Amino acid sequence: MWLEREIGSGGFRDVAQLMNGCDGVVNGIRWAAAHLTCETEHKAALITAAESWQPKEVIDRWTVDPDTPFGDGGAALVMAKDNGIARVLAAVSRTQPKLEGVHRGPRVFGQGVSLPVKLSERSRAFYETSDISRDEAWKMRGDGIGIVIEKVLADAGVARERVARIVLPFRGRQVLEEEYFPYLGDFEPARSSEERGREIGHLGGADPIAALHYAITSGELSSGDHAIVFSEGVGIVQSAVLVEIV
Repeated sequence: MWLEREIGSGGFRDVAQLMNGCDGVVNGIRWAAAHLTCETEHKAALITAAESWQPKEVIDRWTVDPDTPFGDGGAALVMAKDNGIARVLAAVSRTQPKLEGVHRGPRVFGQGVSLPVKLSERSRAFYETSDISRDEAWKMRGDGIGIVIEKVLADAGVARERVARIVLPFRGRQVLEEEYFPYLGDFEPARSSEERGREIGHLGGADPIAALHYAITSGELSSGDHAIVFSEGVGIVQSAVLVEIV
């Protein structure tokens, strides 16, 4: 509602907040595409995401994830039925709820949380009480990346060799090398994702918008290229959108 007020909008419009954490934007693209398809009156949708990691007593940007500092920032994109910088060819999301405790930890809802939030401690506590081992969880998550990528390619009818880059979230080098690169097959990751991630940190849900922007402005992607924008959030939810740069 605050955004609607600021841009002077309102009336018969849909407003929704997606609680998918870092996956909110790519999931939002799916929702917006469906809305614009069935709603003839509306010609465009605004998708925004922003994070401010504070106060440090609740979440310390330097220690919440041992490999990735978290950065404050926001981003926005407009999905329209006519012109734009990229054409959405397909978008998919896949959930793995058996792994939701990796980020929550073993605590039961309503019993309080340990502050400041430290994801490594939560995941360690989860594995100590879960029937899923760390190796099994990593394999499930890694396999999910490949499954989502294959699904978005199949839905769009685009061959793998036509994809110029896969745009990843802003994460640390160790996370990228251990948790993403081994599951990408022959896809070429966008170098700007890693370079910009080191400069500004993980922006949460804003990562996909900013990462695609930097891949285009850096020259990694140009007119006619196909790219996959991948994201994932707590849950675990993994999503991908296949776009063609115009």
